[in-house]
Amino acid sequence: MTCKRLSLAPVLFALSASLSAATITVQWDSPPFDPAGTNVGTIYYPVNHSVNAGAGRFEGTVTGSSGFDTSLLYEDESDFYAYCFDLAQTLQSGATYTVAPLASAVVVPGADAAVLDFLGAVNAHFGGDAYRWLKPVNSTESAAIQLGIWEALYNDDFVLTTGGVHFGNVPVAVASLFNTISAARATSTD
Repeated sequence: MTCKRLSLAPVLFALSASLSAATITVQWDSPPFDPAGTNVGTIYYPVNHSVNAGAGRFEGTVTGSSGFDTSLLYEDESDFYAYCFDLAQTLQSGATYTVAPLASAVVVPGADAAVLDFLGAVNAHFGGDAYRWLKPVNSTESAAIQLGIWEALYNDDFVLTTGGVHFGNVPVAVASLFNTISAARATSTD
């Protein structure tokens, strides 16, 4: 599974080999997907790279922090939720990582706005609160949300089979939900 940078509410984090002013140590669940991840086949991404990966929300436990107020987390330390930002790194099941808050999670210009736009569409589609995107009820929802985050981060075309990031084998139910949510971006709020 691939992932270096992670998105969670209300703070964005990046896996970091070195400690910065504020850090959180996370012990990822084994397996880290909750609900279960979905194999989306080969993911092709800039520049001429590819990887076979799963898509979905990660869960772990915060086992330590320094300079970070853990009351800012959506749940408590035992339920740390995250989505993958970086397709070029691997997240190991059950491993412990130290993450540091990002000043900005921009991968490409406009990515922050595009991610918020997509997550707003998730919330609108499911009729939930502002954090509905962190509460997928099944692997189809979780994978569709992850795919939308990747499409937004790489400022892509929101078409799963074309663009700078595209996917080789997205299950029909995941693709259908992704397309429905993506279409809602035009009429929903961030």
